[in-house]
Amino acid sequence: MRIRTLLITVLMLLSFISCKRDIQQADYQVIPLPKEIILNEEEPFILDESTVITYQKSQGELQKEAEFLSDYINDIMGFRPNVKSSDNPMINAINLRLSTDCIDNEEGYQIIINNKSINVSARRPAGVFYGIQTIRKSLPIDNEKAALFPAGTINDSPRFAYRGMHLDVSRHFFPSGSHMYFPLRGNMRVSANPEWFGGLSFDFYRNGEGPILMRLCVGCETTVSEADLSRFADDMNVKHIMK
Repeated sequence: MRIRTLLITVLMLLSFISCKRDIQQADYQVIPLPKEIILNEEEPFILDESTVITYQKSQGELQKEAEFLSDYINDIMGFRPNVKSSDNPMINAINLRLSTDCIDNEEGYQIIINNKSINVSARRPAGVFYGIQTIRKSLPIDNEKAALFPAGTINDSPRFAYRGMHLDVSRHFFPSGSHMYFPLRGNMRVSANPEWFGGLSFDFYRNGEGPILMRLCVGCETTVSEADLSRFADDMNVKHIMK
């Protein structure tokens, strides 16, 4: 009887330790690093399968951002939080809201984390989208059960109005038919000039529920119209420039 009691105690202890190990801490030291990260000693927020994502009913444009965040969490952690509209912020939730309080930059955002919720506020949907990127990049990549977010406040806004990438296919030669893939989730702006491409074409590609990619092809025929690019840019809060 004593041995049986001891075995049950050991098994319960091992189970408890295993559960504790599953809860890994989110890391706010992401790239690009937010301008201001202020942590406090309050209890952290735990993101798990019971967490929901909310947006204010009168701010329906944030539904798309909420669904993006739900997709991100599913990609990394293996579960998809429910998305709900709510007049007021909820408990055990990531609440997305548009607000002009304490946010001056048109693309800036503020994230307040406590043990009850994570609240993302911005002046415009683009700012909420950028705040979501910080949450996404903070998630532990090898965890499938829960993530612990230290309590505090994150304030951020883009340093530059335009951010971009330059690909020089004449400097780095590729054989005809080569494909290059670039993720298009994040703080990106798409600039396209049909005359620049020559033998280089591009389109958008997604494998199942994976990230949306821009696919470049050397020596292929262009399949994306300006209207397609504009529509995609609007969906992704990306600045579209057609010269």
